[in-house]
Parts: sequence; structure tokens; C-alpha cells
Amino acid sequence: MTARSFGKKALASAIDLAKLARASLVVIHVVERIEPILFADGYIPADAQWMANYDKNARRRGNRHLRKAAATAKSTGVRCTTRLVRLSQPHHAIVATARGRNCDVIVMASHGRRGVSALLLGSETTKVLTHCKRPVLVVR
Repeated sequence: MTARSFGKKALASAIDLAKLARASLVVIHVVERIEPILFADGYIPADAQWMANYDKNARRRGNRHLRKAAATAKSTGVRCTTRLVRLSQPHHAIVATARGRNCDVIVMASHGRRGVSALLLGSETTKVLTHCKRPVLVVR
């Protein structure tokens, strides 16, 4: 299953929940900002052109996903606003958006990674769960 299909399942669940509660959605897409790598000798500068291309393409893909999510919500009669954020720690953007927009619940996809891959890659879902006091619905 691809990351996109995980997101589609989470969106479908969020739409169903919003319809039941007669609520609206705030769909957020976080473009993860890549930070330069820190070594003992100091920072290794990233290639500026590569960074600019990555950011441009990631924002373009993010906006495309947000347009599709908004259109899907609208087609079901659910009001939806979208937000694209560029941040190195996505969970901060998710938690801040939930607080700032006074969201009742956060709906997120989880890839269900286990073992070493979960430790190495981390889990934005786990970080949201530990940094936010709002309910979180995790969709696999």
C-alpha cells in the first residue's frame, strides 16, 4: 500500500466523521524542510539548486494533494479548508494547526512501521499523540 492510499483512507474517515458531526475539515499537508547535516567539523552545506528544486516540487505535490482533498470533501457536501506548511518537524505544524483552528479531533494516517524502521524513521503520528491533548484518530 502506498503513502497516497494511506492518506486517502484517512481522508475518507475524516469526511465520514465530519458528515456525522456536521463539521468542517481542515486538511494540512506538511512539506518537510530538509536541514543541513551537522558533523563534528561543522555544517555540510546542501546544494542550493537541489534544495530549491526539492522544495518547489514538494510544494507543487502538496498543493495538488490539497486540491484533490478539498474537491473530494466538497463532492460529499463537507466544507474543507486546506493549509500547506513548510517545517522540518511536521508534528509541530499538525499540533499548532489543531490548536489554532480549534479542531475537535485530528485524523491521521499511519504506515504501521515496526521495529528498526520505526525507530530510524520515527513516527509523526506518535509525535502528534505525545505532543497534543486533542483526540487523535489513527487510520491504517
